[in-house]
Amino acid sequence: MVETSIVPDEARHFGDLAGDWWDPNGASAMLHKLNPVRLAYLRDRIDAAAELIDAAKVHAAAQGLDIEYRCAPVEALDGAFDLVTCLEVIEHVADPAAFVSALAARLAPGGLMILSTPNRTAWSKLLTITLAEGFGRIPKGTHDYDRFIAPEQMNTLLAAAGLQCVDFEGIAFSPSRGLHLSEDLRLNYLVAAVHAP
Repeated sequence: MVETSIVPDEARHFGDLAGDWWDPNGASAMLHKLNPVRLAYLRDRIDAAAELIDAAKVHAAAQGLDIEYRCAPVEALDGAFDLVTCLEVIEHVADPAAFVSALAARLAPGGLMILSTPNRTAWSKLLTITLAEGFGRIPKGTHDYDRFIAPEQMNTLLAAAGLQCVDFEGIAFSPSRGLHLSEDLRLNYLVAAVHAP
């Protein structure tokens, strides 16, 4: 039997949101607002030429997109992948160290791993739990501050899994810009990692 990083209560919480998961104004609206910020970060780390991304989009649209969805814990997956992304997940797993190790095992040589998570700061707690959950912008009970991961802890998790951090970038919020990439890591951050040499 495969040990799993899945926490049943966490899976149930998000499963209950499935009815309006794709609704940009639904219970998961904040995740929809995070997507453009996260995708900008991914594009900056993966392909330096925006034209290639556009060409890939045109090609995918013309050919039809074949995506294989799997519902399984990462520990049960086989194969190695050039890109492993884990966005806003690690703070919901049973054992973050084992989870990062399982992700690292799926990362191909020369591949890139990108994770994002709330930082473990008073600012993050205030904005994410007190305000966003308190005012219904995020469903109540989505986050547990004790599960938030500080960048220093993330570095330790990555190193223990044989990975090297190559970049940290913050996701910040301001009334004038909304959510945006920033050097400010206090709210939420993205991290890029590769196999350590």
